[in-house]
Amino acid sequence: MPRSFFINIQRQDSGKSILLSDGAEKIRKTINSGQWPILCKECENYFNINFDSPIDQKLNLLGKPINPKVHLVFLDHPKIIASFILSVIWRASMSENEIYKSFELPRTLNKKIQDHLKSPGTDNPFEFSTFRFERLIDRIGNFSEEEISQVVIAPYCAHREKTRKLEISFIGRGYLFSTIYPRYSSLAANKHGFLYRDRPKMIKQTDIFDQKSLIKLGVISRMKAESGHITF
Repeated sequence: MPRSFFINIQRQDSGKSILLSDGAEKIRKTINSGQWPILCKECENYFNINFDSPIDQKLNLLGKPINPKVHLVFLDHPKIIASFILSVIWRASMSENEIYKSFELPRTLNKKIQDHLKSPGTDNPFEFSTFRFERLIDRIGNFSEEEISQVVIAPYCAHREKTRKLEISFIGRGYLFSTIYPRYSSLAANKHGFLYRDRPKMIKQTDIFDQKSLIKLGVISRMKAESGHITF
């Protein structure tokens, strides 16, 4: 996960963030931001120039909502988002950091992602995957925009049984990032508001309580806290 996803969080508590998991681990504070030396310095620079820096610039430019329900913000180049998503999940699959210990990519998708990452300027990721880039909101109002922006969830997989597709998602800086493989047809993707071509598109909003992974993590974390399974 990019360092920028953790900077604002860790500035507030001496460089630490709260690590939650759905496993048996205790809730604890950590300086672990998922970094792992899987790439040489030259490759790190390549990923930073081609994937991390462009997404940081894009997210920094996205404005605040005109009102709590409306964002008149268009994503001008969805391919930047698509390439970034693929770069993150590929790096997560290669990492030995404990945050990603249970994450794996199917071989066929792994190969397609590798080919794309080698030639992001010419290779078209929409030929094999459909993508989601959605602003997370809380329609009830329990969580502020700032609080939502401080939630970071490492890549996780969900199988869409009806369509037999694999959705891989992660969350950071107030957004849901996902790739769905194999890709949806253009008609189906457009119906759901997904990204399926490199053309401007309005950013969709999705409620945090519609995200099953967040709900599951929240319930488990609350149970851990109430039972004293916490280190601070």
